[in-house]
Amino acid sequence: MCIVFVLLCCCAGRGRAQTGSSQEVNIDSLESVVKAAYAAQNTRAITPPVVNALVLLATEYDTREPQKALQYVRRAESEALRIGDSLGYANALNELGILYRFFDEYDTALAYHTKAYKLFERLKVKQGMGEVFNNIGGVYQSRANFGKAMDYYLQALGILETLDDTAWRARVMMNIGVVYRLEGNYVMALDYQQKALELRQRFGVGKRAVALSYYNIGGVYQAQGEYGRALEQYEIMRHLCEDVHDKHGVALAFGGIGATHQKLRHFDSALAYQAKAVTMFEELGDRRGATVLMNNIGLVYNALHRPQQALDIAKKALAIATVIGAAGEQKDACKLLSDAYDSLHNAPEALRYFRRYTHLNDSIFSQESAQTIAGLQTRYETDKKNIEIRVLQRESELKEFRAKNWRDMVISSFAVLAVILVLFANRFRLKQKSEEALRRHNEQIMAQRHELEAQAEEIKRSNAELYVANSMLEHKNDELGDLNIEKNEFLGIAAHDLKNPLTGIRMLAKIMNDEAEKLTTKDVREFSGDILNAAERMFTLIKNLLDVNAIERGGMKVTITPFNLGEIVARVVDNYQPRARAKNITLHFDAPETPVVAWADEYATTQVMDNLVSNAIKYSPSHTTVRVSVMSDQSYSINNMDGQGKPRLDAGSWSLIAVIDEGPGLSVDDQQKLFGKFARLSARPTAGEDSTGLGLSIVKKMVEAMKGHVWCESEFMRGATFVVALPSSFSTIPEDTTNGATTNENHEHG
Repeated sequence: MCIVFVLLCCCAGRGRAQTGSSQEVNIDSLESVVKAAYAAQNTRAITPPVVNALVLLATEYDTREPQKALQYVRRAESEALRIGDSLGYANALNELGILYRFFDEYDTALAYHTKAYKLFERLKVKQGMGEVFNNIGGVYQSRANFGKAMDYYLQALGILETLDDTAWRARVMMNIGVVYRLEGNYVMALDYQQKALELRQRFGVGKRAVALSYYNIGGVYQAQGEYGRALEQYEIMRHLCEDVHDKHGVALAFGGIGATHQKLRHFDSALAYQAKAVTMFEELGDRRGATVLMNNIGLVYNALHRPQQALDIAKKALAIATVIGAAGEQKDACKLLSDAYDSLHNAPEALRYFRRYTHLNDSIFSQESAQTIAGLQTRYETDKKNIEIRVLQRESELKEFRAKNWRDMVISSFAVLAVILVLFANRFRLKQKSEEALRRHNEQIMAQRHELEAQAEEIKRSNAELYVANSMLEHKNDELGDLNIEKNEFLGIAAHDLKNPLTGIRMLAKIMNDEAEKLTTKDVREFSGDILNAAERMFTLIKNLLDVNAIERGGMKVTITPFNLGEIVARVVDNYQPRARAKNITLHFDAPETPVVAWADEYATTQVMDNLVSNAIKYSPSHTTVRVSVMSDQSYSINNMDGQGKPRLDAGSWSLIAVIDEGPGLSVDDQQKLFGKFARLSARPTAGEDSTGLGLSIVKKMVEAMKGHVWCESEFMRGATFVVALPSSFSTIPEDTTNGATTNENHEHG
């Protein structure tokens, strides 16, 4: 890990940056305003300026003491609501989004930013709207979703350019440059960072902002491997910050210089500069910055084969990161501790910290996997467009060939007409010749005409054969394109999702092999249990992939019989009670008063319910309720279900299952791709569980194989309801059910 990259990601997208602001903030004066207001012991003393002071204090503490910042902004939020200060409330929501991004709780951060944007939009405060878009871009940048980050940054830039706000334009340009650097596009990254620097120098926004631009330019040069130029930029930044007594900026510069020396393998210089930076961050109270640098110093100690020193500083980093809730820094510290203990041949401690690292990594992994899936979907769309272009090119070539043949026929026809005209002209001059000669000429003309007609017919036949051949070729190309996309998706997802379990198995097997004589029976049983759990995760992923493949190839056959739907659902709910209790979730089944019969496949219905109940528990927070109901369609207002994603069904013909959770709900964008294969949604499992993006795709395909319907009813942040409709009688099943299914009309339901 490089200190430059991490600290830039922490700063990118901030609504009120610590460096680069056109206004200097005096913490003492702000705290005096707040203390005076509360000392008055009069609710009327809390005014919008006091709310604004609370928000500004939160922005000053958010990177250094995030918990203290959270206290200030929560107070600002409640006071703004109490006195009806809409603008202050919007600013508080925006700062809450920034804080939760620092806590690595990205979904919560997006929810606060979204509420802030709606409020700014209603108040017609364009600067606030631009700031929120900039902050949302920072959230997606932290998630490594650089496409969405760039989209929001550009929207922010468009809004702020209408306000002629030079300082903000430069700040957003700097963030765009950071995204380009993280994507590896160093030419564009350097261009945007230099544009931001020119704006700041031209309009005199302050040495702190100019220094931050030099810091970002140094980061680009370091990423390119131009370490000499990177050191020059960091030195310029250090001198500028020393001129204005900006200790935080000097600490950042020392961190960048140390990281560059680390890249050059000048480890003594790297340790010296980074130690200075840690000391300064600790004096300033910036615990997150100090933690990142401590982890970086631990990497240097490991490179120098000094595991005990790496162990000491990594423990300190882990303790601080745990207190401030920095998940990324906790993960890095645990990996350092695992490696250091492994070098010291302390296998149990190495395994303990490796497990903790794996758990933290898995909790962050779903964000990285969503980006991988987004890339696969983009490549799929690109391949599809390329195939369409090739089809259009072939159609164009075919039309050109037909046009050429038509031109040849027209020319030939004109030639024949010319010959006929010549013959008629000559007829008057050749009256004296015999009738026999005239007849021979006419026969020659007719022969030529028949020959031309035969040629035209041959051309038509050739065109038809060419069209058929092209159609077959296009069909084969489409099939090959689809197969290639399926192969790429399979390899990409399988490789990514199998990496962590395989790493764990490898680590455990290595320890069991190296420490075989020291391990107790309890240790062997524990390690083998961990290996079994990892293998089961791999098996579940591969089984889901094979299930999807079997359904799409038509390899899955369903047997349609009548059965008691409530009994099937009750068994599934009972099976998931332990998992629900482990997350403090109440799993409740509303049993129907009378039996509800469904004509479907019992095994497929069980698999469908397994996926839906598992998803509801996976995405529900603790201390919530998941309800599962079985009912007839008369109880569900089936006739009015013609909204988005809902089928319009005849009443009295369907048996329904509803799975209702109190989770984060689904956005409109999520609902559009909900049942897609490999789809990853904005919502994340609440306890770091795995998600392959295949479950709901399998549900939809299995329900449709049984001639049923499945849909979702949800509002963002208000939970979700998944509904499955299965035929309640044999007459409801369409006539083409026998394609891929067998129906047993004589089966008696018990």
